[in-house]
Amino acid sequence: MKRIFRFSAILILLLSIVSCSNSYNNPSPDPNSNTTTYKAILSSSNEVPMNTSSAMGNATLTFNNTTKAFTITVTHNVVNPTMAHIHRGLAGTAPANNVVFGLNSTSATTYTLSGTLDATQEADLKTVPELYYVNIHTAANPTGEIRGQLIKYVAPY
Repeated sequence: MKRIFRFSAILILLLSIVSCSNSYNNPSPDPNSNTTTYKAILSSSNEVPMNTSSAMGNATLTFNNTTKAFTITVTHNVVNPTMAHIHRGLAGTAPANNVVFGLNSTSATTYTLSGTLDATQEADLKTVPELYYVNIHTAANPTGEIRGQLIKYVAPY
């Protein structure tokens, strides 16, 4: 009988620890946060036209809903990139004259930019899913080597 009691007590203790650690590792999002995050995975298969590059990249854009300011960081493994941009265009399209912002190279593998959206850009970002994309250009692929649509990021619970 004592063994069953000890086993039960240990089991309850372990379940309590696991339950507490889960809520610690996955905190609830702050409902008062004034920022929205967008992410993109950049690859050649997303480019228009598609190419055979094996390069990859990631972009994270954080938008402040109060000040309308944003920051974006793009990391990549593109060899000899020539430039990078944020464009306006849905997946699978490459409209002419669609560059919205040019990005600044801060290292061989990183582009960044801070700026402010106007009212139209903010409305587009918030109401038209995946309307903006990031791409990185090279001499071999002047229209874009890798590309990724900016998608609103929702943290897992």
